[in-house]
Amino acid sequence: GIVQDPGDYRWSSYGEAMGGGKKAIAGLAWIAGIPAHGGENRKLSPKAGLEAYRCALFGRAETRTDGVGGVVKRGAKPEQIRQVIAAKGRVPVEEYLRHRVRYFTDGAVIGSKAFLEEVFVKVKDRFGKNRQSGARRMRGVIEPLFSLRDLQRDLGG
Repeated sequence: GIVQDPGDYRWSSYGEAMGGGKKAIAGLAWIAGIPAHGGENRKLSPKAGLEAYRCALFGRAETRTDGVGGVVKRGAKPEQIRQVIAAKGRVPVEEYLRHRVRYFTDGAVIGSKAFLEEVFVKVKDRFGKNRQSGARRMRGVIEPLFSLRDLQRDLGG
C-alpha cells in the first residue's frame, strides 16, 4: 500500500526487477517457480518468471475497503490489475522505459545522437579517459533515443 504500482517502490526486489536488475529478475523467477536457466523446460526464461510474478502480485494488489467507505489496504486500481492480467504480466514498452530510465535520471541526459555528442564534449572529464563518444543507443525502444549511459538491452537481459 506504499505505492499504487509496486514497481514504483524502488527499494523492493520487484522495483529492482522492473528497473532491469538481473539478480532481482532471477530471484522473482525463482519465486514464481521458473528456474533461472530454464531447468527442464529451456524455453522458459527469467523474463517469463518476472511476468508470472507480476500477474501473481497484481492479483493480490487491489485496494480493500471495510464496506463503509474506509480503506483497509491501499493498492492498485481495478483497471490497472485487469490490464496486467490481460497482458499476462508483460510490460508495455513505455512502462518498461519509465522504470529503466528512472534509475539513471540523476545526471542523465536523453535525446538525439547529435544532442548527446554535444553534451558529452562539455562533460567529457566526468568519464574515463578512453571514452571517445557520448551517445549510447537505447535499445528496445521504437524511436531512436540515445543516452550518455549504456542501458541494458531489455527486461531479463
